[in-house]
This record gives sequence, C-alpha cells and structure tokens, in this order.
Amino acid sequence: MIRFNTKLHKKYLWNKVGFCLIVIVSSGIYSQEPKKISIAWKKVPRAISYKVEVKNELDNIVFEKETKETLVDVILPPGKYQKRVSIIDKTSDIHFAEWSPLEIISKTVNEQPKTKIPLEWKEIPNATSYVVEIKDQDNKVVAKEKTTSTKIEIELPPGKYKKRIFVQVKTKEYIPSEWSDLELVQKKSFWQKHDVVIRSLAFPGWGQVYAAPKYQQPKYRPRGYIYMSLSALLLGFYFYNRNEYSKEQKEFQQLANNSILFSTLGGNSLYNIQDAYNFYIMNQLNAKQNHANKISQRGSQALAAILLIYTIQLLDSIKIQYFDLPKLSANVTKKDNLFPEYYYTIALEFDF
Repeated sequence: MIRFNTKLHKKYLWNKVGFCLIVIVSSGIYSQEPKKISIAWKKVPRAISYKVEVKNELDNIVFEKETKETLVDVILPPGKYQKRVSIIDKTSDIHFAEWSPLEIISKTVNEQPKTKIPLEWKEIPNATSYVVEIKDQDNKVVAKEKTTSTKIEIELPPGKYKKRIFVQVKTKEYIPSEWSDLELVQKKSFWQKHDVVIRSLAFPGWGQVYAAPKYQQPKYRPRGYIYMSLSALLLGFYFYNRNEYSKEQKEFQQLANNSILFSTLGGNSLYNIQDAYNFYIMNQLNAKQNHANKISQRGSQALAAILLIYTIQLLDSIKIQYFDLPKLSANVTKKDNLFPEYYYTIALEFDF
C-alpha cells in the first residue's frame, strides 16, 4: 500500500538530504529526432529505490520507471516537459518530490552555424584597451573579448543580442557603456531567400509543408497538405474528363462516318430507311455532342479550381516568406558611438 507522508517527505528531501537538482546528461539532447537522454541525481540516504516520472505539457505521463540506480535513460523528442524523482523507503512508502521543468531543444535552434561579424566604434581618448561584451536575449553572456584596437571580429550565430564596451583608462579601471542592440544579419543565397515561394511555384502546398520543419512552424503543415490534396484530386479529375472528352469525340466521328457510308448506298427502296436512319443518327450525334460539352465544362471548372487553389497557396507562401517568418536585418559593420557623453567625461576625469 502506498501512503503519502508529508513530514517524512520534507524530512528526506529538504532538511536532511538536501535533494539536488536533476542533471541532464546527453550528447544528443539538441537533436530534432528523439534521442536517449540521461536523468541523474545524487544518492539519498535511506532510499531503497526511486521512482522517475516525466510528463508532457498536457500533464500526461510519458515516462515512468522505478530503479535502484541514480540514473535512468529516457528517449524523448524535443519539447517542454516536467520531471520528478521520488523516494521509495523501506516501508514501500513513496515520498513524492516537486515537479521541475525539463526542456529538450531542437538542434536547428541551438546549433546554428556561427558567422564572423566585424564591430567598430569610435576611439576614446586616453583609453588603453577595450572589452566587448555581448549577451543574448536570455541575458546570458555569449562573448567577451579584449582588444586595444577600436575594431574586433566576433563569431555569433544569427539572432538578436545586446552589446556594450568597457573602456580601460590609465587607472586600469574599466568603465562600461550602456547596452545597445545588435542584430546579426543571416546571409542567404537567392534560393534561400525565396525557398518557400519557389517550392509553392513548383507544386501547390510544397512550400507550406517545407516551411513547417525548416522554420519550426508546424502550423503551416496542415494547410500545405490541404493544398496538395485538393490540387492532386482536381488534377486527376481534370485529366479524367479530358480522357472522357477524347472518347466522346472518337465515338462522334465514328458515328458520323457510318452515316455518310450508309447514305452512299443509293437505291429508291432504301430512301425511307435512309431517312429514318439519318434522323436516328442526328439524334445520337446531338446527344453525344451535348455530353461532350458537359464533360468539357466539368474539365474547365476543374482547371479553374486548380488555378484558384494554386493562386491562393502561392499568395499564402508569399505571406509566409516575406511577412510571417522572422527577419534578421541590421548593419553590424556600421561605426557605432557606444559611449554616452557622461562616460566620455568620466574617462577624462580619471586621467587627471
């Protein structure tokens, strides 16, 4: 029988044991495909075994295991989860731990190729050196370089950052500038700049389906498949009607040829039969002509629907490519006066 003991739970986890943060150890944690990751923790005194649980954003348990070890392997796709490692004591009581976040990040987000970017600023009088510091949107310092020049090259993946420069004066104190924005331009070829639109030009819906994994926008995939399916069905219906129209034309021509052949037989005794036959043939020819016209009309309607879907999905791909997808646009080579006037004054004051 499992019982929940609040006092013992707190006693084990917080007061005596000091239950540590769970460590995620895996070389494949940033890949897009599901990979094996390891959840590890420190050994807890008096614990006979542990119960490891992982739940997704819908609060559904996606992994559950009891173990006597202090490490378990889990296979999960990228996403946000919650994890906890609970203690099982000698009496088989489970002392549940608190849930803590577990996020597995896609490789395309965290392992983007880095690019060397030049940074340049105005020279500060009496400065002996400079330190360039750059942090990302999570306020994490991603680069810190020292130089005696007023220009430097730093490797960074595309994205938005904050930058500042420390100036060192003769007193060896560093005076920081204010933070300013830095947005790295991602250089793209012609095909990369228009990759979604080009695919939509080639086949309806391909651009949307392509953009879903490429730019981590799964919302584009369903409507891409809708464009593809409707276009394929209508295209098949168009060719079916085209084939049926060709058959009607052949039958019409064959019937007309038979009528001409019969009329050349001549003879007074055949006039009445010939007139009746010609009347019958004319009715048949008119019926086939009307049927062929209906088939042609259906084919034209299918073709018009295909062109309409093609136009809609192409406009949709243009919207995705040039308006919806995040853009990186800035000139990082521009000379930037990173130091406000009062910092410049302080630097002079330190000199005297």
